[in-house]
Amino acid sequence: MRRVAALVVLAVGAALLAATGTAAPAKPQPSISISAIDADFIAAQRETYYSIRRLHLGKPEAVTVTWTLKLELVDPAGKPDPATPGSGAAVDLGCTNAGVGTPEPQKGTVEPGHQTPAFIWHHPDPNASIPAGKYHCNHADMGPHGHQGLITVVVADKHWECTATYKGTLSSTANSVKNGDASEPKCSKVG
Repeated sequence: MRRVAALVVLAVGAALLAATGTAAPAKPQPSISISAIDADFIAAQRETYYSIRRLHLGKPEAVTVTWTLKLELVDPAGKPDPATPGSGAAVDLGCTNAGVGTPEPQKGTVEPGHQTPAFIWHHPDPNASIPAGKYHCNHADMGPHGHQGLITVVVADKHWECTATYKGTLSSTANSVKNGDASEPKCSKVG
């Protein structure tokens, strides 16, 4: 009986299309899109560079780019970083990037044709930071994703907003989205 009902619905839909010459409205296409976040850990400086690529799908216009850092567990509590003996994933409330990205987002406007700015999370121990004491990270609080935090980028024009996230401070790989380290970007209509 269900099969007959489904065939009737399909037949009615086909007849409506033939009679009106129109199909269901097309899904609106975003005016911008972004890539997943790429991360590049620079061990000598104890910092991670996060970047994205953006694409204008219509007429290029200025976009706002907002980067935030939220200190939170991205690994199970206590799970160690394999490269750091004695470590265990914990929220390190001192690893605030000297306030850049947390608590206030890093926000700016980018004109068409200009590169989307990267975000840098500085995460040295206090005695290794320049100047000494500027950054206050504790490497014993690292887990498999490095320092525990979620990086979020939001890119928006007047019509669309695209968002992506990245877990921790380690470099991304070709499988970062598949492994869940980086999110697949999501775009939604503004307003």
